[in-house]
Order: sequence, then structure tokens, then C-alpha cells
Amino acid sequence: RLTKEVALEPARGAITDRTGVPYAASYLDYNVELYETVSDNKTLNKMAFELISILESNDEKYKSTFPIDINNKKYRYIEGEKLDNWKKKNKIPNEASAEEAFNLLKEKYEIDKADNNDIRKILEVRDLMKTESFSKIKPLKVTGSIKRETAMKLEENSFSMPGVTVVSEPKRTYLRGSECSHVIGYTGRISEKEYEDRKDHDYKNNDIIGKTGIEKTFEELLKGKRGKKQVDTNVDGTITGEYVTEDAVGGSTVMLTIDSKLQQVA
Repeated sequence: RLTKEVALEPARGAITDRTGVPYAASYLDYNVELYETVSDNKTLNKMAFELISILESNDEKYKSTFPIDINNKKYRYIEGEKLDNWKKKNKIPNEASAEEAFNLLKEKYEIDKADNNDIRKILEVRDLMKTESFSKIKPLKVTGSIKRETAMKLEENSFSMPGVTVVSEPKRTYLRGSECSHVIGYTGRISEKEYEDRKDHDYKNNDIIGKTGIEKTFEELLKGKRGKKQVDTNVDGTITGEYVTEDAVGGSTVMLTIDSKLQQVA
């Protein structure tokens, strides 16, 4: 059994007017990450097929590095030296056509599907795994934001998709456009200097923090406290259990009153 600790991100506190109507709030965003696993081709192919099938059936976008449009029998995305390097990396003869390269990869990964679209789904993931850097502790990000329904479907099928993890994180949204925007301010990715100044206060080097206005001034109140979750897996990456060891604590709400005085609400 393998165990890894996953951070639970807190919801950033809201900024509201004196009646409680929010200027700024947070919502849960879902994305898919893939960890390296010790699996054979059959297991990896099954995982890849199920993952892409679920994403596509829910009209979700995902990261793609696979450079073959098999329906039109041509290469896409890359050409020239980049295409030559891709072929070399995958041990494909330089003169191979798109269709020939597709069939060579099908054999290499021992894909037993007959339909080219089914094969393409598997190769989307296998190529991403070949192209991107990831490990048992550093995940590969497969998607951006996906729908909650898709996230639930993926979690329901996680037992047959080793290495696939659905990650939820709070995202900031501003609900009243430019109204009081100069006072409310905005958030952004922490800079190197900001991280050095704050790394002893439970910040990570990819955190989102307040940059200007109330978001910055009340950062310590708004940010909340990160929690922890333990994820147990088999050696092949199949998740066998998840346990919250420390709950995330959401940030406090900050109220903007009519006379522009601020107060902490909760």
C-alpha cells in the first residue's frame, strides 16, 4: 500500500456589501490530474479509454499532445523538426505517414481496440504521458475546469482508472463587474518575492493571494487555512481509500459598508 498526502484548499472568504450581497466570492473548480503508476499496457489502455470517453461524453476539453488526425490521415499541431523529434522519441521511422505512425503506436502499446476513434482515445493519454513530465508524487494536469457532474462520474469510476485523481480547488469570482473594483482589488498568483516573505505562514509557491485593495489588505483574514487528506493506493495507483486528516477552514467574510469602513463578519 502507498500513501500520499493531498492538500485541501480552503474557500477564500467573501467580500460583501453591508446587506450581505457579495462583491467577491469563491466557487469550487474541478480538474483532473494523473499520477505515474506501475501498470501494464492493458491496465493503462483501459484507464486511458475510460478517462477520455467520460470527458468527451460530457463535452469536456482536455490537454492533447497527440499529433495525428486519423480520420483525415494527417499530422496536426506540429511539423518540420518538431514532428521529426516526436517520431524519434516514439521510435517511428522518419518517412512514416500519419496512418502508419498511428498503427505502429497501436502495436507498441498493445491496443486491442478495432475502431480508430477508440484507439485514438487511448493514444491521446499515452502520448500525453510520454510527452509531459510527471511522477508518483508530481501529477500531470489533464484538464482545466470540468463540470461537477463529470467530476462525480470520474470519481465513481476511479477504481478502474489507476493514477487518475479529481482535484477540487476554490476559484475567485467577482459578481458585480467594475463596481467598487478599485476598492475590492483582485487576486493573482503569488510572486517569488511574495512567497519568500510569506512562506513561513502556510503559503505555497503557486498560491493565489490578494494583490490590491481589500483582497490584499485583508489577505490574512480572507485566505483561510489549508487542510489535509490522506490518499491510499495500491502499487498500480488504484485508490483504495481517502481520509480527511485535517479539515480546511474557509476564510472570513469581510464587509464593505456604505462609508467604506470595513469589518470582519465571520
